[in-house]
Formats: sequence, structure tokens, C-alpha cells
Amino acid sequence: MKLLSDIIALSGWNTSMLMLLAKATVILVAALGITVAMQRASAGARHLVWLITLGALLLVPALATFTPLRMEILPARAQSLANIDQAPTVRLPETSGTPARPEASSVSPATSKFSPAAGITSVDEGFPASMSGFSLLVAIWASIAAILIASLGYGALMVRRIVRNSHALDSQDWLTPLYEVSDRLELDEPPRLLSSEDAKMPFACGFLKPTIVLPAECATWTEDRRRAVLLHELAHVRRHDLVGHTLGRLACAVYWFH
Repeated sequence: MKLLSDIIALSGWNTSMLMLLAKATVILVAALGITVAMQRASAGARHLVWLITLGALLLVPALATFTPLRMEILPARAQSLANIDQAPTVRLPETSGTPARPEASSVSPATSKFSPAAGITSVDEGFPASMSGFSLLVAIWASIAAILIASLGYGALMVRRIVRNSHALDSQDWLTPLYEVSDRLELDEPPRLLSSEDAKMPFACGFLKPTIVLPAECATWTEDRRRAVLLHELAHVRRHDLVGHTLGRLACAVYWFH
């Protein structure tokens, strides 16, 4: 019975967690159904659906935490004072001589039902027993989420190191196709174009200052291949795919069990 009472006391928080997981699952299933129905739509449209879904998943815990606001209402002070004034007065009979010494209680404080020590002991015995399994699940979730977020941070540091050690491709045979493709995609400003010995394949990076990094072998590419690669990477820049990629990695870290 003690274990059951502790579980019931914690059921409110557990229910909130289950509702959070249920909402996230419904959002993911809905997004999957929408994208399946959009098979004939463009890849950009399906990408937008998943981008909105990832943003919603990351907002669900915040919305569940801060809404609705719980307000505690205290009883009126006047009503409490009125109840005290209306309480009946008990008069004790007058006795002469030395008052009788009360007999010792047969129930010791340690075993009394109303003993504070007894209440603390019961909570201390039941609380770990009811929380051990749930705490283990939370610890596993937090450990894997921390590893995934650390992996994202490590990848960002590696990209920053590659960009720092790269050299600019500022020759005319690179700037001409870069400007032409940027105008074709209606970009306000073309990104930086770099080459690195550490890059194994082309990639775009940079939130505030978009950058395209190409492998060192790009010097041997033909004009057509240069334009094709620039068109692919500049399309990522135009759609702000780095934002979606980062949101996806964060959502996967939080909801990795999905």
C-alpha cells in the first residue's frame, strides 16, 4: 500500500510526461502522413513540412511547461478569523491541591501514528522504491541526448576548424560561375567560396555568413561540374538548409527513442 500511495503521488508528473510523448508522436505521425500524401509535390514542399514539424517538436516541451499557468487562491483572511471567533470555549473544572500527574502514554513517539519520525521513515522507504525504475529511464534518455548534442557541437567545431584552415577561391574561373548561379537563384549576396585539404566532399555552412567549402581536387574539375556543384550547394544556402539540419539534430537528440 505504501508503494502504491507513492506512485499515485507521483502520477501527476508521470502523466504530464506521457502526454508530452503522446503529443510528439501525434505530430510525427501527422507529418509522415502529409509527406506520404505529397509524393507528387516538390522536394522543397516536403522539406518545408518536416522543417515545421521539427520546430513544433522542439516547442512542445516549452508550451507544456509554461501553459496553462497554475494560480493558487488563498482563503479569505476574514473568513478564517470568523471561524476562530465562533469556536466554542471549553472551561476546565477547578480542582484544589496538587494536580494529578498524567500517566505516561503507552504508545512511544517512535511508533506513534502521528510521529514525525515515523512519517519521514515511511517516505524514505517508499520513495526510492517507486522512483528507481523511472529514474533509470530518465537517466538513460538524458545520457543519450547529451551524447547526441555533444556530437553536434563536436561537428560544428570540426567545420569551424576546416573553414579556418581553408583558402579562398577568388580566381575568375570560380567567381564567374559563382555569380551567375547566385543570380539565377536570386540570392542577395553570393557566399564565400573556399577550398580545403581536409574537406572530402563539398558542403555549405554558416548561419550568418554562408560559406561553401570544396575539396582540394576541385582545381581539376571541368566548367560543367563546377557549375553543377555550385548550383547544388547554393540551393542549400537559399533554402537555409543548415537551420533545418540543426533543428533536426536537436529534435533527434531530444526524441531519439522515436
